Amino acid sequence: MEIGFSHLDGHGAADHRFFQVSDAGHCGPFSYTIIGIEFANPAATSSKECPGNMISVETKAGCTLFRVSGEVAAGEIATHAIQYLREPLTDKALWDFSSVTRIKMTTADIKGLVDRLGDISLGQPSRKVALVGSGQINIGLGKLFVAFAQIAGLPSRYKVFRDAGHAVDWLRKN
Repeated sequence: MEIGFSHLDGHGAADHRFFQVSDAGHCGPFSYTIIGIEFANPAATSSKECPGNMISVETKAGCTLFRVSGEVAAGEIATHAIQYLREPLTDKALWDFSSVTRIKMTTADIKGLVDRLGDISLGQPSRKVALVGSGQINIGLGKLFVAFAQIAGLPSRYKVFRDAGHAVDWLRKN
């Protein structure tokens, strides 16, 4: 698994790094039950689909599940996040990043996404959005997103989890 981030070094120069972490990944069929609703993962049928770049979206009974796998860039995440806010889908969502092999997103990308979401979400009701990453993924990017979202005053509530079960419990609570 490869995780990317950027920061300024002690001398003010940008330092872009990628870390390689061993991870077998998960491509087979699996399911989640969120708020009593089962979401099944369609089994991958070719090597191009597994672990290819993919964000799948499934909506059932008031909850939207975004499954992110393979290598993902900021633009792909932004496209789906913006669409989720523009269309009256659900008031609860779970973004599952546990099958991601590489995230191409900088701090500036995260800040830009929050700014775009802020413009779109004006006057919209609050939603609950859980962001889930595996224990091997540096979930710092998710926490950074949540911090920027809180500072910007986005109406939705975001929280980062290492475990999907804890995310589901949080989504169930009012």
